[in-house]
Amino acid sequence: MNQNFQCASCLHRNVCMHKDKFSEAHEAIYGASIAKPEGEGVSVQFVRDIHWIKKVELQCTNYLPEVPKPREMGVKFANAPD
Repeated sequence: MNQNFQCASCLHRNVCMHKDKFSEAHEAIYGASIAKPEGEGVSVQFVRDIHWIKKVELQCTNYLPEVPKPREMGVKFANAPD
């Protein structure tokens, strides 16, 4: 499974009931291919590799980007203990 999609950075990722279906749809789109006869075999090309076709990205309507907490960003506050 390709982890480079919205679920990996979504605030809902640990409780989402749509994550598995979204992941399956993502993999189906990413794995779409075109097969055509060529000689005695078949030539297969992934749609994602056709340079003149714009990249397709699925977007979840429930996606909320996770915002890092200040302490995870290394932010120090005034009068805060070290």
